Amino acid sequence: MNNSSETVNNTIDLSRLMAILRKHFKMLIAWTLLAGVLGFVVAQFVVVPKYTATTEILVNQKRSNDNNGQAYNNQQS
Repeated sequence: MNNSSETVNNTIDLSRLMAILRKHFKMLIAWTLLAGVLGFVVAQFVVVPKYTATTEILVNQKRSNDNNGQAYNNQQS
């Protein structure tokens, strides 16, 4: 078999690619938003969370300059 007569042109024309992207721009945006919303819905409402985390913030109010670090010492003990 001789494939020399059947040469395949395997190049990418960037101007044609940009024209195709511009032509289908609205569809690309719509599919991207749809996939994002679908992923969010599945993550929030379908998948059971495996790990959970909680945090507590301790806020001390400084009352006077006489006890510099007293609140810190009480917190650490």
